[in-house]
Amino acid sequence: MFRVARGEADDDVAFSIKPTSDGGYVIAGGYEGEEAGAFVIKLDEGGKQQWKRTFGGGDDKHDGAFSILSTPDGGYVFAGLTESYARGDDVDGWVVKLDTQGEEEWTKTYKGDIRCKAYSIQLTRDGNYILAGTKTTFNQERDIFVVKLDAQGKEQWSRTYGGKDDDGARCLQPTDGGGYIVAGRTESYGEGKGDIWVIKLAEEEDKSSNLANKTGAALVGTEQPKNETSVQHSLNALVGLDEIRGYWVDNVYQGEILVVEGVAVNKSSKSAKHILLRGTLHSHDGKIVKSQSYFCGNILSRQQLKEMTSNQIIEVLISPKEKDKIGLDIAPTGRVPFMIVFQNLATLMDTLREFSVEVASVKFD
Repeated sequence: MFRVARGEADDDVAFSIKPTSDGGYVIAGGYEGEEAGAFVIKLDEGGKQQWKRTFGGGDDKHDGAFSILSTPDGGYVFAGLTESYARGDDVDGWVVKLDTQGEEEWTKTYKGDIRCKAYSIQLTRDGNYILAGTKTTFNQERDIFVVKLDAQGKEQWSRTYGGKDDDGARCLQPTDGGGYIVAGRTESYGEGKGDIWVIKLAEEEDKSSNLANKTGAALVGTEQPKNETSVQHSLNALVGLDEIRGYWVDNVYQGEILVVEGVAVNKSSKSAKHILLRGTLHSHDGKIVKSQSYFCGNILSRQQLKEMTSNQIIEVLISPKEKDKIGLDIAPTGRVPFMIVFQNLATLMDTLREFSVEVASVKFD
């Protein structure tokens, strides 16, 4: 038995500790105060410090490590948040791979619309990594994100889970026989404001997601229609669609409306003047039930979605020159949010099977 205290002049917090193959321990955490960086400390089996490494901090930036684990090569990997390496004033999810002595081998950041915090990282059965945390959308609402990474930190796939209010993940674990279990908090589901939320995931999440409304009508979301034309193929080469998700909102005039949102990415070498997307609802027999097109960059808050009339919603989403101009002049690799709202669905609920989103047109400077 031993007790160990480690720290600097300011507040230090250890968020994660794991045993190591040599019988010792590795600790990850963050500083508060002037340094405000992340730290990793290696202890021997008696609790004596063998080495200590710090990452980020300085220039009034805040960084922290929330989860750490040993890797098969004898090194370590931690996940957390970073301002030091994020875009502008944003906060990004952060993963750093260390060698056996705690020296950095690589660092990667993962972005939400505005903020992203990685709270848990685990090894997968194929020797890669899986990451879970919380991200903030352009609507200032929080969702759970799960990202599968390869051994070098490159993203293999990412998924978003959440509803009409704030949700977040704090812990992820692999399960016996494959798959993952995610635990966190939800305000969108459950009995009250702030409930425990547990999600079971398949080992390899595919690109579709089941979406059920409160009456039990279920939809499947896909990135684009199955029969892609040559024109559509060209458009998809110019614009990528990411982080697509759908959810139901109770509108005071119509009842339930279906909201599909995500991020469009300009993959061209030219700036895009604007991007027009087409959303489509399909029936169980594959027929098109409803189709509509809206410009990227037009976003409504949950409160607006609840309280605006059908015409007011359309007026905002259909304009190529929205008030914040975030959907105009999108630079190469630039990301812009989008929202597609399907309205007046009361008589169609029993026939709906899936929704799809595709690029309808792109205008370049």
